[in-house]
Amino acid sequence: MNFSPNWKEQIFEKEIKNWNKQLKRIEKVKIQIKFTKDHQIIYSKDGSNLRIEKHPGIINYPNLFNNMDQIVNLQWSGQYDQNNKKNGKWIASWNEEDILKNVGGYYKDGQKQGFWKDLFLNFWNKGQVLETGEYQNGFRIGNWNYICYYKKIRGGFYNKDGYKQGKWVEFDEGFYNGKQIAYHGEYDIKEIINKCNIILLKEIQQFFSGGGQYDQEGSEKKIGKWVELDETFYDDKQITYIGEYNLNGSKVGQWDVIFQYKQIGGGQYNQEGGNKKVGNWVELEDGFNQHKQVTYIGEYNFNGCKVGQWDVIFQYKQIGGGQYDKDGSDKKFGKWVELDDGFNQHKQVTYIGDYNINGKKVGRWDIWLRKEQIFANDKNDNVGGGEYDQEGFQKKIGKWAELDESFNYYKQFIYIGDYNMNGMKTGVWNKINLKFNSLCGCVNFDENGNEIYRSENNAIIYVGEFNMNKKVGRWQIMFDKRDEKFYKQVHIYVFRGGGLYKLEGSEKKTGQWVELDEKFYDDKQVTYIGEYNLNGSKVGRWDIWFQKKNEEQTNDNMQIIFKYKEYNMRFSGGGSYDQEGSQKKFGKWIELDEGFQFFKQVTYIGEYNINGMKQGRWDIWFQKTNGDMTNVNIGGGSYEGEQNKIGRWVELDKNFWLGKQVIYNGEYNMKGMKIGTWVEIDIKENVKLSEKKYDI
Repeated sequence: MNFSPNWKEQIFEKEIKNWNKQLKRIEKVKIQIKFTKDHQIIYSKDGSNLRIEKHPGIINYPNLFNNMDQIVNLQWSGQYDQNNKKNGKWIASWNEEDILKNVGGYYKDGQKQGFWKDLFLNFWNKGQVLETGEYQNGFRIGNWNYICYYKKIRGGFYNKDGYKQGKWVEFDEGFYNGKQIAYHGEYDIKEIINKCNIILLKEIQQFFSGGGQYDQEGSEKKIGKWVELDETFYDDKQITYIGEYNLNGSKVGQWDVIFQYKQIGGGQYNQEGGNKKVGNWVELEDGFNQHKQVTYIGEYNFNGCKVGQWDVIFQYKQIGGGQYDKDGSDKKFGKWVELDDGFNQHKQVTYIGDYNINGKKVGRWDIWLRKEQIFANDKNDNVGGGEYDQEGFQKKIGKWAELDESFNYYKQFIYIGDYNMNGMKTGVWNKINLKFNSLCGCVNFDENGNEIYRSENNAIIYVGEFNMNKKVGRWQIMFDKRDEKFYKQVHIYVFRGGGLYKLEGSEKKTGQWVELDEKFYDDKQVTYIGEYNLNGSKVGRWDIWFQKKNEEQTNDNMQIIFKYKEYNMRFSGGGSYDQEGSQKKFGKWIELDEGFQFFKQVTYIGEYNINGMKQGRWDIWFQKTNGDMTNVNIGGGSYEGEQNKIGRWVELDKNFWLGKQVIYNGEYNMKGMKIGTWVEIDIKENVKLSEKKYDI
């Protein structure tokens, strides 16, 4: 292949934008990009590959993706010529979604040519902006426009050399639904000579009194007074900064921070340039918005470093803060009250603990949740915490209670478990619902801190410990008994079963167990209670219990209880297994129908012989769930030694339930084959439905 000499094998970091669904805001994240010798581009984050692209053609330097949405969703498809250069029509697609219609254009000899409908630099799901115009030999020329919300908005003019010229309207690089901002200004030959700002809000163009001047030399230096938008400006964060630039393009003197037309912060930059803050400042928290109006108040020394006391203010009240050292190294020391990264009105979480003289967390750190103002008092609840090592490596050690990623006042989930001396999570970490003080899941880690098992957010969860990746010790089985009327989004787990696994790691069950039916759900809360021998085989008596949906039960601190009446369950069946451990049923049994549930409470009562075969008379019983709630015999028949049905039988329709009580009455021969006339009967309506004849 004719690879370009400009392709260089390398690895580098790039900062891209990503939408944080939990915090509902754009965040900058760092990813790694690797160019390989065989012309692959590998995008990765924290060691995990996000995307691998193969470039077979000649590429001087490829266009890279600019946000996480593009990495995940954007695809270009087209042809290469015999020299491995892009040629002919190339079109864009977006993760198989029909949101990019006729986006793309033509290549000739590897260069864009003619009319193109191009993607905006930061095109993504929440900012679907296109650009349209003409290319000549890979350079934009003539008039180019934006397409936003199906409307065409004039951009400006490119000269024959591909430079912007004259008056332009430019969309902000971070343009999206919540930040509909464009800039209006003028280019002289190659460079910007001045700008002013425009806000495009909810499809209504409104002038915003902002902006300022660039120098006349074309170096794009800001000079004089400016009104600037916050880098992450959007609907709920309409923050502007007002101040002055010197002739070298450095901020100097007083700069004010404005939110919704009111000054809420600011301070001084030194007069020598270098953009150093000095003296007293009121700064905004990085995630400041309408629902998270958090500011920091403190002092900078003459070197632009934080010193002394800094306070954290939320809704006009001090809720945190601490000391920076006097040496100007920006190191925290002593006791601090810090805000959670996701702090907001519904997640008023703080961390309280100590920094050593080197600015490292040490000793005990507690996690506190402040109740919202709607709950009247300002009481703080301790919801977690643990220990950092004393050597200053900031390693968590011992028992910790940590918050779930989605933690807020209404979803108070925490994980409780252990860190080893290397700061690695080990063993079982139980997930607890603090609102109901109940176990609701677990995550298990090996001795190296690798996650090996997770059970949460399902209708049934299994909670216990591993040793060498094998289940050992006591395991609990929990069922999600949420009240759909009040807690549709909250998992409320109650104990339903469990028992012991052998400690040597064979994963054999031993002793008494409460097991769930394999099709266990709300209307089929069936459990099996009995014993396993030392070889992991069922032995002796096993009982079957059925609990009605929404019946109350106790869980006695989530420990297994074998006082079955405490579960408010009704005995439904069971029988005995042999004592030799071959798991053969023998003697009298009451078994549940395969489709057993609340509206189909059908049981079969009969006997097994010593070989584990059904023999003799088996009766079919149906527990009515309306009217008098009686248990009635509705069918049955006899088995011979090889478990063949013989003689007269009354069988149930496969779709039998409370609303369709259909049976079949007929006869089997000695070989277990149906013979003669079989009658279909609706026993609920007491009506004969049909007949079917079989060969004798």
